[in-house]
Amino acid sequence: MTNASLTWNGRKLGPFTTQLSRDTNGDHVRVAIDPADPAGDTFAVDHAAGRGLTRYEWVVNKRPLSKIGVPLDLLGFKVAGDPDIQLHVIDSVTRPQNGPAQGSGLVALSTGAIQLPSLQDPVTTSINLSWTGNPDGAMPLSDGRFAVGPFSGPITGTVTRPEGAIAVNLTVASNSVPCAQFATKDPVTSLLPGSPFGAMAAMTGMKSTVVGDIKIAGSVQFDSRNPAVRQLSVAPTNTCSLSISLGSGSK
Repeated sequence: MTNASLTWNGRKLGPFTTQLSRDTNGDHVRVAIDPADPAGDTFAVDHAAGRGLTRYEWVVNKRPLSKIGVPLDLLGFKVAGDPDIQLHVIDSVTRPQNGPAQGSGLVALSTGAIQLPSLQDPVTTSINLSWTGNPDGAMPLSDGRFAVGPFSGPITGTVTRPEGAIAVNLTVASNSVPCAQFATKDPVTSLLPGSPFGAMAAMTGMKSTVVGDIKIAGSVQFDSRNPAVRQLSVAPTNTCSLSISLGSGSK
C-alpha cells in the first residue's frame, strides 16, 4: 500500500491509499479515498488482458462531499454547505479476441440536502441509470430516473464506450409541480403588510393564491475525445400566475 496525492490543473487531489496486485484473474488497482479507512470507499480498476476485460468501479458509501478527495470545483459542483454523498459507479467493457464486444455500467448517486439556485429550501437529489450493449455503438439507457427535491422524472439517452473514450447523450424531463409549493401562503398580504394596498386587501377580504405549475427539462452531451465541446442545458417551463379573490368571492 502506498499513500499518494495527485495534481491536476494545479489542484491537489487526495491523499489516497493505492494498492496494486496481480492474480490469475488479471491486474488490479485499488485506491482508498480515505487513507485511514483503506477498506472503505474505493476506486478500483480491474484489467484481464486474456479476456479483454477492463472494469472500473467507484464506491462512496456515505460521506460529506468535501471528503471524497477531489476539489468540488473540478467536478463542477457549486453548492452551499457540505452535504453527504452516496455514489456507486460501474463501467465494464469486454473486447474478446473472438466474439462481439460487450459493455455495461450503472450510476447510482444520492446527496443530502443541497441549496440550489431558484429553490427556496435545500433539496435532496438522486440519479439512477444503467446501460448495456455494444460499447462501440450508442448503448441505450435503462431504468434512468432523477429527482431534485419535488421534481422527478425519467433519464433517457445513450452511452458510447469506444476504446479509450466515453460519450454520453442524456435527456431529462420532470413531472409538473404546483407553483404554490414555492410561494408564500397568501402572496399579496404577505408582501404588502402595512401598505395602503395591504390595508385595502384586509378591508375587502382580498385573498391571493399562486396557481399553475412548473416543470424542468434538460440535456447533457459530452465526449471525452473532444472535452472542450460539451453541452449542458436546463430549461424550466411554468404557467405560474396570481389569482386574487375578494371576500364576496368575486375575482
